[in-house]
Amino acid sequence: MRKLREEDQIVVPTRGTVRDIGPGVTHKHKAVQLWLSGKEALEVALKLSHSLTAVERYIQTFCRVVYAQQKMRKMLKTAMVVGMSVASANDYFVLHSELVKDDPFYQQRLEDVLALGESHWEAADGKKSPSRTQGRKSGAAR
Repeated sequence: MRKLREEDQIVVPTRGTVRDIGPGVTHKHKAVQLWLSGKEALEVALKLSHSLTAVERYIQTFCRVVYAQQKMRKMLKTAMVVGMSVASANDYFVLHSELVKDDPFYQQRLEDVLALGESHWEAADGKKSPSRTQGRKSGAAR
């Protein structure tokens, strides 16, 4: 890299030279906050210049984390069921916790969050629940 910069005066963008570059940078919190404030997913996608698919995935994941955490009460289990890192799941849940105590509109929107989370739980997440598989093992031993 240094050789390219010195000899050819070519600048190669890297995480060290350009702010907000790399796989860890997303707009997931902003996308979720905009959706929670009442904007539709398409409006959020246009505002953030993101794909609608990415915005819908952020929203769905947020709802799944909130619902699964309320069901299981353990962040490690929630992260495993949703299929993400504990840190990412915790980020979503911290956002939820802050909004619950500080934003009265979120109290109304929480019904939508829980309904979306529940629908995914019923369709997929609940089948992956660690507590469900443990129940099957103990039932099989009888």
